[in-house]
Amino acid sequence: MTDFDIVVSGTKREAKARERKLFGFDDNLATLLRSFRGNDRVRGALSEPDGVCIKAAIASGGSVFSRNKWNTNKKTQTTKLLAVFGERVAVSSSTQECQECQCEGSGV
Repeated sequence: MTDFDIVVSGTKREAKARERKLFGFDDNLATLLRSFRGNDRVRGALSEPDGVCIKAAIASGGSVFSRNKWNTNKKTQTTKLLAVFGERVAVSSSTQECQECQCEGSGV
């Protein structure tokens, strides 16, 4: 999570509406309030903010989330952000393949 200035194309009204709903983004998708799986149309309208951490996260296949949305005075917004963040982590994670272990007992 980091602070970043969002630049979204479109009319001023459209850009503001998208900014309010935007929680984060990755290389291909924007993560919105109700779309934790991402939205490619909104991502296409988003200009990538500057910053070493942002570039590193995107280059490594990660996501960037706005710390500006984590406002402890707004409990509902914080709850939604954490839910979206958790869902995004779950969607992008993978399970390990099953492994066959050769264990020896302790003689019990």
